[in-house]
Amino acid sequence: MASYSRQGTGLTGRPKGSPPPRRMTIPFAQKAKLPPPENPALKQAVYPVYLLKWEKLKAFLEERFPGYTFQERRVNNDHYLFEIPEDLTQAYAARLDTAEPNLLTKPEAELYVPFRDLYPACQGPKTHNILSDDVLRKWLGDQSSIDPLTSTRNGAIATKADPICRFIFISGGNSREPLKISRRMLTRILTYHQVMPCYLDFMSVFGLSKSARELRFSGFRAQVLLKNPAPDSAIPDLGRSGRHFQMCYNLKSVARVPDEKRVLWSIRQAAIYHQFDIEKGTALWIVTKGNLEIKDRIKTLTGKDGRAEDRAFDTPEQCLKSSLAVHLLHCHWSTEDWRWYVQSLEDQIDTETEIAVHGPRGNGEAVRGYTSADLQTLQNYQDKMNEIIMILEANNDVLASLRDFYKAMHEDSTFTLGNACCEELTLFAKQIDELKHDSAMQVSRARLLVQITSDRKNLVSWRILINARGGSMLMLK
Repeated sequence: MASYSRQGTGLTGRPKGSPPPRRMTIPFAQKAKLPPPENPALKQAVYPVYLLKWEKLKAFLEERFPGYTFQERRVNNDHYLFEIPEDLTQAYAARLDTAEPNLLTKPEAELYVPFRDLYPACQGPKTHNILSDDVLRKWLGDQSSIDPLTSTRNGAIATKADPICRFIFISGGNSREPLKISRRMLTRILTYHQVMPCYLDFMSVFGLSKSARELRFSGFRAQVLLKNPAPDSAIPDLGRSGRHFQMCYNLKSVARVPDEKRVLWSIRQAAIYHQFDIEKGTALWIVTKGNLEIKDRIKTLTGKDGRAEDRAFDTPEQCLKSSLAVHLLHCHWSTEDWRWYVQSLEDQIDTETEIAVHGPRGNGEAVRGYTSADLQTLQNYQDKMNEIIMILEANNDVLASLRDFYKAMHEDSTFTLGNACCEELTLFAKQIDELKHDSAMQVSRARLLVQITSDRKNLVSWRILINARGGSMLMLK
């Protein structure tokens, strides 16, 4: 096997809220045709037209570089051409600089990144808990070293072919603790596997914090390169044809927190990255989550007790079917327990307002003495219901994007696996729609409860007003 002494692609930029490009590079022949910069102090940059409107790119550039104006220009009608004061690559590096103190772990004793590598022909999984960057280098097959005298790199960086399916689990104990991975390890993984840089945006919701962070952040990003792969993406000896798609998205779930005194619920986030080579069938998954709950589910799904079709990797078609099963695992996780969380809040609201709704109504009858603290409690419940609505609608948007992505792939003539996996892709879309419908039902229920809570807040406010005026009512202590 040939050895490679270069690293993968580095960080690149992308407009927030827009689909990522197929590739930030263009062929040298096209680069030679680029017109000279209008302003020599600026740098020329290109961005693929694929699935991206100029308005979105322009808005991103104007936000990123205030005071500059941008006009739509194209090269060969498939790339936008614009001039910027600094490389977009630096934007993500700067973002990682800012996030590192709270996001990543520095003490090596606390590093912990489990790998789960799967192979065809029932070879069984190879698992390893990576506890340092040196161990990570060896696991990835990096045999290079830096000469201390010349500062040059010697040896091959990549010597091991990728497994047919690799899972990397990044966690922090919980979502409010730093992730148990160092910056060097993270950049090594992202660079070696040529991961789309916007995955950093999805990881940034984790890290040291007193409360859950960025629950309003949600998204789905994808890159597709099915034909004419860039030279730096095709590495046959590593099992990479260059014809692949990759995506990242985040989902949220809710779980009951054990507590003997109170009913507590916690909203959990997961940031998921997936890459699939349509020619070789190799797949990569990176799951970032507060704990390792999804790791345990993946182990069950792809273990000896899992369904045979979910752990079959002998052909690219089987690999694609297995990847759809992993997506569904994440989607099912995101829809669990919301029904019971809504029911719990409904029960608590009923308990708090029972006297106000069903209690005594006539003068001289004893009633509960409500206070402003009761209004605050009800407002807190109402805020939680609105939060549920927001999260479930965001989850449904992600599920719809995931379904639409594979639907578009199925209809793409260059996606050679579409016909062979037609039945599985159709069933996948149907199952996603069923999950979306279940979530939509909980959204409707939550909206109704928000209105009920609002009405009962008004009733409690009236009770407080009557008690404050004295009236002829007696207060029951």
